Amino acid sequence: MQTRQLDRTEWSEYLSRVAAESVRVTVEPRRECAADSYGVWRALRRVRYDSDEDLLTVVASGRSVVRFFVKAPRRITLTDERAGSAITVTDRADLDTVIRFSSRSPGSPPAARPRLGGRSSTRREGQLAAR
Repeated sequence: MQTRQLDRTEWSEYLSRVAAESVRVTVEPRRECAADSYGVWRALRRVRYDSDEDLLTVVASGRSVVRFFVKAPRRITLTDERAGSAITVTDRADLDTVIRFSSRSPGSPPAARPRLGGRSSTRREGQLAAR
């Protein structure tokens, strides 16, 4: 498995590309969490980094629209996996959130995810919010 850390100047371009190439996404905080929104594959609607707000946002849908936020991301590390790509986002509280992307629709056979080109917190520092 190959990994590399994205330079902050690459974040927006990478996220735009992966959003264009992916149809599904799952978000998995690397800590104990009771929310049932995590780890579920959903249709990807948008993923972007807003440098003015210092906020990474993932918008996905299933039965309803869910928004995941990473406030003050400090590092994005890309992982080129067999089934696709994943990013690990580390926020200023040093908490990690893994965001996996898939270019295949539900029920279709596995396909390659976007290649390498790259946690989340709510308004309360260090927590991942699903909205």
